[in-house]
Amino acid sequence: MVNNSSAKMLLPQMDGRALDFIKIAAAVFMVIDHINLIWYDGNVHGMFLVGRATFPLFCYALAVAFLKAGPEKSPEYALRKYVPRLLALAVVSEAVSLLTRDTGLLNVIFTLAFAAGIAGYSYRLKDWHLILLCILALIIDDQCSLWLGERHILPEFGVAGIMLPAAIMMYMQGRKGGLACMLVLIAVMNLGEFADIINNLNAAVISYVALVWFSSAVLPWWVIQWSQRLPNEGRLLHKYALHIFYPGHLLLIFGLFHLSQMIQTAS
Repeated sequence: MVNNSSAKMLLPQMDGRALDFIKIAAAVFMVIDHINLIWYDGNVHGMFLVGRATFPLFCYALAVAFLKAGPEKSPEYALRKYVPRLLALAVVSEAVSLLTRDTGLLNVIFTLAFAAGIAGYSYRLKDWHLILLCILALIIDDQCSLWLGERHILPEFGVAGIMLPAAIMMYMQGRKGGLACMLVLIAVMNLGEFADIINNLNAAVISYVALVWFSSAVLPWWVIQWSQRLPNEGRLLHKYALHIFYPGHLLLIFGLFHLSQMIQTAS
């Protein structure tokens, strides 16, 4: 397993039960976020903030998988394993996502599938190539938000989200610009038109941005740190557990919501 010594204390590389714990924590945060979206139209801010920790944790797990595979196997894993599997799940899950919590964006599994492709081939890119891609991701996301709004041609968390696993890998390998790319991508991927935010800065906006960043960066970091108490061997999850869980939990939350609505109407 690869983990540069300068990054090891801040972002250690987990495996086995420790990594499964991180995935379970991400799944719990995702359930909280989707309950907020389906039951409360996303209006419970505390639940929204907790939900921001979900995607960075899954990106960390994806980055660790490619770090473990190493530079020789990662491109093959990306092409033959992760990307096809995730794209198949994304297509199946899109119908469920549209039914249960239509956000106007392609579901997050599409984002992770595209991210797996970039992360798998990141070993073959120079540091400045990856830094440039991260900068382009920020520019593209900002312009797409301005021109397109929320359209189904865009994935959740945008191009910044697609680049995040590669940026995490950069940092954990000790590559130049890795920490800056990782923190900036995490900071802006939930903010939409961040150029507009900069132009309208005030105390309320600054507080909101700080809370989103804390939830997107510090909460996942705390989960990863806590996971070090568990062994880096064995498994807590079946390898396909989360593939079933993603569409399954959406349907369950959606079904329970409508059941509660029916009961309220009947009473």
